[in-house]
Amino acid sequence: MSRLMDRVAAGEIALGSMDTLGSPRVTEVMALAGIDALLIDQMFCPTDWETVAAMVRSARNFRMDTIVRVQGFPWVDRTDHRLAVDAVRALGVGATGVMISCSTVEEVEQLIEVSKDWHRDIHLHPFGDEEFDDYSEKVAAEGVVMPLIESEGAIERIDEIMALPGLRAVSLGMTDISRMLGQPFDYEHAAVEAFVERAVRSARANDVAIGANLGYRYSRSVPDMGARMERMAAMGFNFLWLQNNGFVVQWLYHQLASLRPGRATAEARA
Repeated sequence: MSRLMDRVAAGEIALGSMDTLGSPRVTEVMALAGIDALLIDQMFCPTDWETVAAMVRSARNFRMDTIVRVQGFPWVDRTDHRLAVDAVRALGVGATGVMISCSTVEEVEQLIEVSKDWHRDIHLHPFGDEEFDDYSEKVAAEGVVMPLIESEGAIERIDEIMALPGLRAVSLGMTDISRMLGQPFDYEHAAVEAFVERAVRSARANDVAIGANLGYRYSRSVPDMGARMERMAAMGFNFLWLQNNGFVVQWLYHQLASLRPGRATAEARA
């Protein structure tokens, strides 16, 4: 089973982090730190498939999930059939699951269908002819696929998407949702929170786990991130994504750099 979904099933808040650095070594650092799932971004980042495969194996050493956000552009309101092709490849290299930034219901239907495919770690063959049916059922049950809601089309179709048979999890892209609703980066504006409440209600009604990222505004310090996570948990989210690791590392180092001692202090200690 997925570590992220195991936590959700246990009634706990699962914690993941978006990845923009594309490094197997950083993957190990984050896994050892206790992150449940790494969301590897291929949508805007240069991470190639060989690197994804290496990150998947690094994460497995610590039983951390790897979710691949495959490339797409949901702000053009049409079905992108390439999403399903990349999604099946992400599962084929061994990722725990796949995320797609969706626009249409058809894209999510294709993603759910892809999750049933048996191809996993295709360089291995862990079953004989007699075990194939059991193996196929097992991988279909364990795969985590989730649409990312961050386009106008997906926002408008949120209830229809949530009601699709076989859907287990959905994630909200808070920055682009705030933009689509006319309140860029104001993640706690009344209009944005009204949509979040609607999405959480729809998820509950359809027995779908729902998560979201914290947002840039609340990711520039550890206290801000902690407070934001508490508020989001109270809103009913099942899992949370820390903002991308490159951004978090940048701001932590920014704060550390601001603590540099002045010359007078250094001279006094000399």
